[in-house]
Amino acid sequence: MVGRTVQSECATNQTDCLTTLPYDVAYDILSRPDQPDCLTCTAVCHVWYNAVPKYTKNVWKPLEVPQSRRYLDNRRYVHSLGSHVKLITVSAFGNEQQDLYDSLQKLVTYNCNALDSLEFVNCKTGDQDGFLYILHQHAIHITEIHFVDHGSNFSLLHVLAVCPQLTRFTFEPTVEAWKDSGIYDTEPRAKSPLLADLTFDI
Repeated sequence: MVGRTVQSECATNQTDCLTTLPYDVAYDILSRPDQPDCLTCTAVCHVWYNAVPKYTKNVWKPLEVPQSRRYLDNRRYVHSLGSHVKLITVSAFGNEQQDLYDSLQKLVTYNCNALDSLEFVNCKTGDQDGFLYILHQHAIHITEIHFVDHGSNFSLLHVLAVCPQLTRFTFEPTVEAWKDSGIYDTEPRAKSPLLADLTFDI
């Protein structure tokens, strides 16, 4: 609604009302809409396309990436991303492991490389080496990793090795995986070597 109203006004007056406002006023206004409204604002004009993401970084700190919606293929969406994104939840990828890894790789490409928290909801990470490779690219600052309704096992030691700042870890398997498949009976193996200086304080 904000974007459509201003779009009409700017088209009529041939002026850019956003850049004429003091920075703190524009920041206060644009920190109130949610992410879909921010995307609408970026469609007002070329100036807003480039300016709005600068004012809305706090809006994009938490990011949800569901498999069913191709958000990462939306030009205005990815233009709003960057190192200000701190909390990412990827969800409902199910058996689509390659789609999951591709999405995480795209987030690296879009400079979402300073995460504090990464959450997987209803996903599988059966390809240990592929998972560890992409996790390592996100892991520099990560302090929290959460797996909810997770459908596969993984090498916990390797996860700890690639996430040196990790302080909080939760794992909740799916009921079906826990009861029926036996995938948690043995620790999965990964070809990636553990870090030589990996130590644990007990």
